[in-house]
Amino acid sequence: MLLGKLIFLWFLSQSNDCETKEEYDRSHKELIKFLSLHETMKVLGDKCVNAITNLQDNLRSKEYKLAGYMRLNITNCMDACTTSPVESNNNTLKHGPAAINAKMNLDNTMRRLLGGINNRFERRKKKAKRELYSTNYASCAPTKDHLIRKGQGLIDRHHDAHHYCKSVMMGPNQWFVWNWYGSDHEEIKSPLTLYLPGFLRVRELYINEVSGDKNFVTCTCGVRGRVGVPCECFFTIANSRKIESNDIIDIGMVDVRYLKLFNAHYGEDNHLGQLLYNAQQQCFTYENEGILVSEEFAMTLIGDDDHTYPKLGPNTTEEDLREATYVLGRTSTTRLDMEMYRNEEDEDDDVLENMPLSDLVPGRYETASLTLVASKMIEDIKASAVKEVEVTDETDVLPLDEEVLDIRKNWTVKLDEALKNGRGSKELIEKLDNHIQVGLDVFNEAIEEKWGKNGGGKNRLELYGTSGGSTGSNKRLRGNAG
Repeated sequence: MLLGKLIFLWFLSQSNDCETKEEYDRSHKELIKFLSLHETMKVLGDKCVNAITNLQDNLRSKEYKLAGYMRLNITNCMDACTTSPVESNNNTLKHGPAAINAKMNLDNTMRRLLGGINNRFERRKKKAKRELYSTNYASCAPTKDHLIRKGQGLIDRHHDAHHYCKSVMMGPNQWFVWNWYGSDHEEIKSPLTLYLPGFLRVRELYINEVSGDKNFVTCTCGVRGRVGVPCECFFTIANSRKIESNDIIDIGMVDVRYLKLFNAHYGEDNHLGQLLYNAQQQCFTYENEGILVSEEFAMTLIGDDDHTYPKLGPNTTEEDLREATYVLGRTSTTRLDMEMYRNEEDEDDDVLENMPLSDLVPGRYETASLTLVASKMIEDIKASAVKEVEVTDETDVLPLDEEVLDIRKNWTVKLDEALKNGRGSKELIEKLDNHIQVGLDVFNEAIEEKWGKNGGGKNRLELYGTSGGSTGSNKRLRGNAG
C-alpha cells in the first residue's frame, strides 16, 4: 500500500511540482532507480514493475502535455492541471436542472440551454452583489473591504507563509528568497518516503521599471502571474526592510478579477463598467511584469543605507546562505541531497550508519532512523553519482538511464506519428515493421558476434552466465563492461 501511494505521488509531482526540464528528467531517473531496488522488486514483482515502467514511458512521451514546467507561465491558471471547469459545465448541461440530450428538438434544446446559462449567470451576479456589501472579519489586511473572500484568503495565505522564508539581499536590486525548512519538520513514517524527490529552490527578486513610470517587483516563482496575488517572497523582502504590514499590500498589486466591484459590475454599460474594462486591459498589458509597487515603495526596498552585501534577512544565518548557494549551484536539488550535504558539512560519512533523523535536523520524527533502507539508499545514490567502469574500448560503455529514456521517448513519438498518419496504408506499415525487424536482427547479430550467444564472447570475461531455477534464461548477459 505504501509503495503504491508513493508511486502515485511520484507521478503526481511530475505533473505539478517540477518547474524545470532538469527537475522533470531527474524525477523520471530517480523513479527508475527506485523501481530497480531489491526491496521494490520484492514487494511489487516483475510484472507490476514492468507495468509501471511502461506507464512511465507513456507519460514521458506526452511530456509537452503533462509536465509541470510546461504550465509554469500560464497566466491566471491557479496552478490547475485539469479541465475541471469544462467538465463541470458539460455535467451541468447534461444532468442539471435544464438538462439537454440528443433526443430533443433543436428549438427546445437551444431554449433550455440559453435558459440554464442565464439562470446561472443571474445567480452568480446576485451572489457577487451580496458579497459586495458583506464584511470580511477573517482578515486584518487593509484590502479586505475591496477584495472577494477568495482573493483575500490567497493573500493571507502567502503572507502567513513568509514567516518561514529565509532571505538575503545580494545587491541594491537583487534578493534571494527560499523556503524549504518546513519539510525538515515533516513526519517521516517510512524511510522509503525519502526517495520521493521534493525539489528545493531559491527564488530571485528584482525591481523592474516599465514605461518609465511604473515599478514592478519581479519574482522567478511566477505566483503573481499564475495566481494573481503577491507571493510569499515579496512579503519576505518587504518584511526585511521593516515595512509596516498595513503598508505592504495594496489593491493595485492584485489581479482585477479579485475585486468585489469587478465581480458585481463587470460588463455593465456605464462609466463603472468602462473603468473595469480599462483595469482588465491594464492587467493584460503588464501580466508578466510582476507586482506593481509605487516609486516610494521601491525606494524603501532598495534603501539608502550602507552598500555592503550580502545582507542577511531576519532569522537567516550564514549557514542558511551556504545552503542556498549550494542549491543555486545545481540544476536540481532534492531534500535528500540537502540531507547529504548537511551531513558532509557536519561530520564524516561513518557517522551516518545509525544516526536518527531527528538528530540530523531538529524536529524530525523521532521514531524514524537512518538505517537499513535509508542508509542503503544513500550508498546507492553515492555509488551511482560516480560510477567507475573499466572498459577495454569506448564501444563497451553502456548508455546512461536518462539516455535510454530519451532514445525510447524519441522512438515512441516517431512510431506514433507514423502509425497515426492518415496518409499511410497497411502495406507501408508492414514494410516499416519489416525494416524494424531487420534492424533488430542486425543489432542482435552484432551483440552475439562480439559477446557470444550466452555472454562472454571471444577474449571476454564472462561475469554472468545463464541462470536457471527461479529466474528466466533470457536475462541479459554482460562482459567486463560492467
